[in-house]
Order: sequence, then C-alpha cells, then structure tokens
Amino acid sequence: AMHVLDAPVHVTQRLSRRDVFGANGGRGGTKAQRQFVYSRFRQVQSIRDDSSIATCVAFVGGADIVAAGSHSGEIRMIDASAGDVMDVIDAHSAAVVSLRTHDLEDTTLLLSSSKHEIKLWDGMGMSRGPVVTWEQATRGRFNHAGTQVAAVSCSGMPRQAYIYDVTTHTKVSTLQDSILMGGPSPSRSERSGRAVLSAAWSPADDLLLWGCTLWDLRVPKAIHHFDQFTELSSGCFHPRGLEVILNSEVWDLRTFKLLRSVPCLDSTSITFNGTGDVMYTVARRPGDGDLSLGYLHQRTRARHPLHTAFRTLDALSYAEIATIDVER
Repeated sequence: AMHVLDAPVHVTQRLSRRDVFGANGGRGGTKAQRQFVYSRFRQVQSIRDDSSIATCVAFVGGADIVAAGSHSGEIRMIDASAGDVMDVIDAHSAAVVSLRTHDLEDTTLLLSSSKHEIKLWDGMGMSRGPVVTWEQATRGRFNHAGTQVAAVSCSGMPRQAYIYDVTTHTKVSTLQDSILMGGPSPSRSERSGRAVLSAAWSPADDLLLWGCTLWDLRVPKAIHHFDQFTELSSGCFHPRGLEVILNSEVWDLRTFKLLRSVPCLDSTSITFNGTGDVMYTVARRPGDGDLSLGYLHQRTRARHPLHTAFRTLDALSYAEIATIDVER
C-alpha cells in the first residue's frame, strides 16, 4: 500500500500536492517525474540534406544551431528551428568522425575530428578557418573546463593518448603505459582496422579513462586497468564522479569493484543530460576504419534494437525509461 508521504503515480495528483509536499509531490516524486518527462518526446524538426550523409552532429551556441559532419568531410551549420543550411565548411579531406563543443561567454569552441586529424574552430566564425590543426590524432574531446583536449593517436603501435592545451595549442602530455595500456591490443586493432575509443574526462578533469585503463593526470603512469567482460564499445564517467561505465558494466571508482551489469547498455554510446540524472543511449557507431557507406546496410546494425531509435535510462538506478523510435 502507498504511504501517505509517497508521491502519487498519477502526474496530475503529484502536481496538485506540490504546495504541501514540495515540487515533486512527495517521496519518490523526483524519480516519477523523470519517468514521465523522459518517456515523452515529440519531433519538432527534420533536418535533411540529400547531397551528403551526416556522420555526427553537435549543438553550437545552445540549441540554436546544429553542426553536422558529413561523410565527405564537410561541416554544415544548420538553423535548428527552420532546418535551413546556413553555411558549409570544407573541413576535412575524409569523413568527420566526431564533433565536440564547449560554450564560452561570447562564443562556442568546436572540435572536429577525421581519421587523421583534429581541428579546433571558433563556432561563431567557422568561415575564418580553423584556429589550429593537430595532425596524426583523432577523437578529440574537451575537458569540462574547456582548457584541454584529450585525443588518441591515429597511427603507430602501441597507440597513445594525447593532451593538448587549448590556449597555447601545444601538446602537454602523452599517455602510454607498457603494461596498463588503454584501447585495443595491437593484434586486435590490426585485425579489425578499428581506431581506439575516445578518451573520457572525469567530472573534476583530474582523471582520464581510455579503453579499460584509468589515468590520474597528476602522475606519469596509469593507475588501474578494469577487467573487460564484454567487447568494449564505450567508456565514460558517471557525472556523480563515483562510477565508471565500460560498455554494459558499471564499476565503483573508489574500490574498482564491479557494481552491476546493465545489458541494455551493451554496444551503445552514452550521453547524459545536463543534470546528470538521465542517460541517452544510441547504437554504437563503427570505429574510424569501419565508417563507410556499406555500414548503413550491415545486417548486424539492422538487428540492433536501437537501429532507428534512442533509449532513455534513469542514471541513478539504471532502469530503462523509454525507447523512442525516430524512423518515419
């Protein structure tokens, strides 16, 4: 039986109790609100460009502009409200494999990565060209402060992780450990042709996760190597800073012990909402070496439950909220 202090299941009843029981209508109301809000999505705009195939997207300047990387190496700046292409930038000679942004007070920094290079742009002045180009690196990602960029070498064995300074444009650190090595082993990488995963920053920007390996940036070597129980397709820190998610496994960052396995996270890429209490997951894209037109028609991709959908999960309990199909 429901306790008098428990939030009602019905959303209208929860809202009517706010004056007495607080903003969420009682105990458990916050979780119920997440379940309600993040299970209901409505399409507001379709963005299409028949002249290119989009490979990655990112918001620029809040939610007003969408930057879309293409298979041909171009970046299209698109009005998110109208869906119109505002500008086309010839950014790379190969497919754009990732786009990352960091908002400043007066502009937005944008990182575009191809298989062999990373370019840093002023998101509000893309037509002026890149601010800097970092060669022989891929999968660039800003730290949360926007002061540094973590990237992965695109050639040579064993692979390395690089740290670049955004202000001076210089490489300030190279991460490599002969025993605790992040990313795939050379034999596996050579067999699949797949580039290593992006390096992920901790919420405090003091730790870096690459593959199964964890670095404390204050010391010169890796500090831990997590066991790999499934094929590694994603790795990230939970925004609370106490957990690491490696594919479908969730690890305690304090004890390095396995906390749980979440099967629906297998072979997915994860993004958290701004408050860190909801996760969005989509089917994992191929590695840089596999990003081809043929990938769009692979049978294994078509069988994935998120082939044409995205899923939301409660980031506190890892419970599924909803799966939203976007195919029309």
